[in-house]
Amino acid sequence: MLPHLSGDLDRTAFATEADPWLRKAEAYGAGGAAIVRSLTAERAGALTEAWLQRAIFDAEHPDTWPQTVAPGVLDPFCERARSASGLVRLSAPDPSTPLTPGSDVTLAATVRSGAVPIRSVRFLVGDTVIGTATSAPYQVVWHDLPRRVARTVVEVTDATGAVVRSSPATLTIGKPDRVLLVYGNDGNPGTGGLAAGEVAVRDRLELLGLAVDAVPAKQVSTADATGEALVMVSSTVAGDVAAKFRDVAVPFVGWEAYIFDDMGMSSSQGEEFRVRTVHFVPSALSAGLSGDVDVGTTHVRVGLWNAAEFAERCRRAGLASVLEAVVRPVRTKTGIARRPCWRPPRS
Repeated sequence: MLPHLSGDLDRTAFATEADPWLRKAEAYGAGGAAIVRSLTAERAGALTEAWLQRAIFDAEHPDTWPQTVAPGVLDPFCERARSASGLVRLSAPDPSTPLTPGSDVTLAATVRSGAVPIRSVRFLVGDTVIGTATSAPYQVVWHDLPRRVARTVVEVTDATGAVVRSSPATLTIGKPDRVLLVYGNDGNPGTGGLAAGEVAVRDRLELLGLAVDAVPAKQVSTADATGEALVMVSSTVAGDVAAKFRDVAVPFVGWEAYIFDDMGMSSSQGEEFRVRTVHFVPSALSAGLSGDVDVGTTHVRVGLWNAAEFAERCRRAGLASVLEAVVRPVRTKTGIARRPCWRPPRS
């Protein structure tokens, strides 16, 4: 819960470094108590009280905080509690019904706020606001649907300014591009499911409009890459993937340092601990970042590989023109580049 804290428990350094985690734990406690009260009131038919408590939950829920506090317990609890609430829901269209690209569809919401007046209801797909309704029935028309996965959220603002959000509803429009997400058991031992970081990756991919096929590393095969737009391998994967995706005609992204050699990218790989700053070289993969960038509010673990060696391998393979802007040697004090593991598709 509190990684890499310096000093003894009774020293000022401990209190200073621990403060963000303790504040997040406090927010989880306040939000968790509020959502339990909200669900209890909703079940009893006391919708006004249910709404007021739900607004406290949405205000307190620290889902955007970077600190990690029992992610395998608290985050799933909050999401399941949000899903159990019927105060705000996307009522149309039915997520199980495929939609046609280029068509129009009416997005409608059910809002149960008791005696609390509603100011506005926004419909969001990913980060885009499709439309806003200010009176019942709460609905908007989404024109000219794009081909994608549409992760849709209803965001309601009441007369006091409090905001309550629905659980995401996933709409499928046509045949969206798909991503194969390979995960292991290291990050969420005993559950057989995705670890908290992998859930965040999946949610982000869906937010961008991509469909995600999550497959355990022990079960995945080279054939699973067929028809996929991208293969991603999590750091929870140990030796179960090896070179299965080294030669597939699909782009590959991974953040497990010890598969870099299996992928034919480098013979020099490893990890560096207690890192806060990563050096970015401007490229198609640098997300607009350049130079030294803080990657966390505390020290993190970073996978390393030798970009210069990988660039040389690409030149020998005739891929220099493809990778010239993407892979450049970035020297650190260890002589190894801090870079993501990325390989272009084999043609």
